[in-house]
Amino acid sequence: MAEKLTLHSDNGHGWLFISYPLMKKYGLSRDSFSSFSYFNDKGVYAEEDCDARIIIKAIKEAGKRIVFKGKHTNGQSKIRSLERC
Repeated sequence: MAEKLTLHSDNGHGWLFISYPLMKKYGLSRDSFSSFSYFNDKGVYAEEDCDARIIIKAIKEAGKRIVFKGKHTNGQSKIRSLERC
């Protein structure tokens, strides 16, 4: 079964979201990500250029496929106002 992940973006950047339960399943924590990524009570929004690959690698190494869904925000995303990892 494939993991479904959402790639959030605004006019300037993008973040791949991973929930805390999925992070635990694949051996990840907030400390796995740089300060370019953000988090809230639901999970981590991994910065697209370097941190998103951490998620992708962990899931693929577990032998799972990934299905990506896009979610675009015009203007500035609220993700930018979250706390950084």
